[in-house]
Amino acid sequence: MFEKSGHTELVDFIVGGEDVRIAKPAPEGLLCAVSRAVCDKSEVLYLGDSVVDAETAQAAGVDFAGVLHGMTTREALEVYPHVAIVDDLRRIPGIEFSFYSY
Repeated sequence: MFEKSGHTELVDFIVGGEDVRIAKPAPEGLLCAVSRAVCDKSEVLYLGDSVVDAETAQAAGVDFAGVLHGMTTREALEVYPHVAIVDDLRRIPGIEFSFYSY
């Protein structure tokens, strides 16, 4: 998708199902991404739209922000540790996003 749209500069790497032995909510994929990004877990904000994403962030020991554009409700995400639960990515406190239309 990024190659077709000419926006490969938006992504440094992708960790997919083929890169892990155990799928989410096991933290293996997220911890692999943290390792590849060469950063500390305290610098990571994991964005997700499901309970599985919230569980993954919790298992990995990273901050989580829920985005309500999936099927999961605010109430379902609020039971997990989170820094924000928002209706739109642009509403995550302290983060500026530039969006491209594909």
